[in-house]
Amino acid sequence: MLTAYAHPSCKAILYRSECTARNARMWLHKIGIGELADIYLSKIQVLYPVQESCSPDAVEEKWSRNGPLTIVFCGRDYEVKNGRMALEIFSRLSREFTTNRFVYIGEVPQEELSGRCKQPTSVVYHPSLSHEQTLSVMRDAHVLFHPSKFEGLGIVFLEAAASGMAVVTATGGAMRDVEELFGTGGAMLVNRDSVGPSEEASAFEANLRHILSNPSVAKSMARHNFNLATLGKLSPERNRRILQKVYENAMDRPAETPLTLDQIPYRNGPPLRLDSCQLEQDGRNCRRELNITETRFLL
Repeated sequence: MLTAYAHPSCKAILYRSECTARNARMWLHKIGIGELADIYLSKIQVLYPVQESCSPDAVEEKWSRNGPLTIVFCGRDYEVKNGRMALEIFSRLSREFTTNRFVYIGEVPQEELSGRCKQPTSVVYHPSLSHEQTLSVMRDAHVLFHPSKFEGLGIVFLEAAASGMAVVTATGGAMRDVEELFGTGGAMLVNRDSVGPSEEASAFEANLRHILSNPSVAKSMARHNFNLATLGKLSPERNRRILQKVYENAMDRPAETPLTLDQIPYRNGPPLRLDSCQLEQDGRNCRRELNITETRFLL
C-alpha cells in the first residue's frame, strides 16, 4: 500500500481529520519504514467533511430574536448517543425553562416512551426525519445537545456549526476527537477523563442549564462555530483551496510512468486481480460457506 501511495502518480492522500493523520504518523514511525513512510506522510492533506452553511442573514435573524431558545438532540442509536440521558435532562430542564423548546430526533424504545407519557409539551419528539428535515430543524435551532458515548469526527457537529448553533457535548475517552473541532471555543464540554460515569448526567445538565440561563454566551459560541463553517477549517472554501493546489500540482508535475502491479512488493504469491463481478461472487460464496448473513469488503 505504501509503495503505491508513494508512487509519483499519487499527488495527495486525503484524511478526514488531523487526529487520523497524527495516528498515521505515529504508527508509521513506530514501524520504522523510513523513506517510504516519509514520502507517504508528506502527501497527507486534511480535508474535513463540510456542510454548506445557512445564509449569514438567517443565522443573525434567528439569534436576534429575544424569544425562547430551541435545543436539539439528534441520534439514531438510542444507546450509543445516550438517548435516555437526553430525554431525562430535557424533561427536567423543560420544567425549569418553560418557554424554551426541546426537540428530540431519533427512535426511542416503546417501553421508554410509554413511561414518559407526561412529558411537557415543550419537549417535541420526532422518531424519524429525513436528512433535509433534520437540517431544517437545526437551521432554526440554537443549541445542539449531544451527550453521545462515542463519536468519530461527528458530522452532526459540522451540521450544527453550519447552522449557527452552540454545542454541549463531551470530550475525553472515545470523544477525544471533539477537541479538534471545538478546542478553540464554540462548545461546552464534559471531560470524561475527569468526570466519572455517575457524575456525567449532572455535568451535562449543568452545562446546558448554564447556556439556557445565559443566551448571550450561547450566541457567542454559535457565532464562533458559524465562522468555522464559513471561513475557517470547516468551510467548503478551505477544501476547495486545498483541492485546487492538489490538482494544479498533478497538472504541472504529471508522473512519467503509471504505477504497475510489478512495482508493488508482495509475499506469498503474486497479487490477485478480480473484477467487480468476480469479487461479488466470491463474497457470496464466502458468506454461504461460513453462514454469514452480512459482511463488508474494504477495497
